[in-house]
Amino acid sequence: MYRYFISFILFLFSSALFLSFVDGEEKPKVIVNYDYVKQMQEIDVTRSIISTLSHESFAGRDIKSGSIELTKSFIENFLIRNNIKPLIGNTYRQKFVLEENIFTDNIVALIDNAKPKNEYIVLCANYDNLGIADSYENDPSDQIYNGANDNASGCAALMQMAQFLNQFKFNKKVLIVFLSGKHYSNYGAGFFADFAKRSNINIKAVINIEMIGKELKGNRGKVYMNDKEFSNLSFELNFALRERFIIEKEEKEIDDMEEIEPKQDHLPFYNVYKIPANTITTFDGHTDSLFMSTKDDINHIDFVNTHQIINKLTYGMYQLLENDVEIKASYSK
Repeated sequence: MYRYFISFILFLFSSALFLSFVDGEEKPKVIVNYDYVKQMQEIDVTRSIISTLSHESFAGRDIKSGSIELTKSFIENFLIRNNIKPLIGNTYRQKFVLEENIFTDNIVALIDNAKPKNEYIVLCANYDNLGIADSYENDPSDQIYNGANDNASGCAALMQMAQFLNQFKFNKKVLIVFLSGKHYSNYGAGFFADFAKRSNINIKAVINIEMIGKELKGNRGKVYMNDKEFSNLSFELNFALRERFIIEKEEKEIDDMEEIEPKQDHLPFYNVYKIPANTITTFDGHTDSLFMSTKDDINHIDFVNTHQIINKLTYGMYQLLENDVEIKASYSK
């Protein structure tokens, strides 16, 4: 675990080579295909991000604990090293009140666009987790909710997607939002959605990434998207990848997602904007017995599958943005 932590810190210092602009000079245009994405995104980086965010020293990423500052700084340093700018001013942090005298922050970055056009795509994932358990869960040596799958895996995807997409200028702007308050009724997502609406930020679609650290029950390299029938997003991503990347859940498994969907961070955006908003996940309640437990650590992460999903998500989103694909609501209903 410590080896991955150190390797990722070293990676941060070398990652500036990945940028498309160095000292104001544009790099030669590259041919972006799926192989190029795989070449630029290394599995050791995926492993390092998840291992770091779920490390014992992060104390379960509880937003009521002072240790959450380590998580915030880790994400901010990644954004800074990769020259991904804050949305507003010189800070990534968007502070809000969670409870009386308890403050927390969304971390918000911007990939600017090629034209002065007020259209945005939101890519988001929550970075907080449950902290430290009040009592031991069957193992007296383990009291920390490491949250490797929930949701260090989603953060790893978001960070690497941001790093890759920041090479390019699209017609739409891309908001990279690390949300807080997931385990407090999606408070951070609701706060940011309200803020964006009041600020006349014209969000066209939202993709939330949640728990992609395990295989979706016999479907390697595949994901499930809830509420997929309400937009053409799954169709367009599948078309961009030329495969059934987003698959249907079997009817008997729908209750899995109905159980966690009310807690997903895409919903406040839909409620405020009435736009296509979805959560991408590989969560399966029939097989994931470690959900929201202290056993959710890196020993139970399928890094090969997770990294493949990150590659596909990145390439799919690149294609949608590069071709300025319109994400339409009510695609099949």
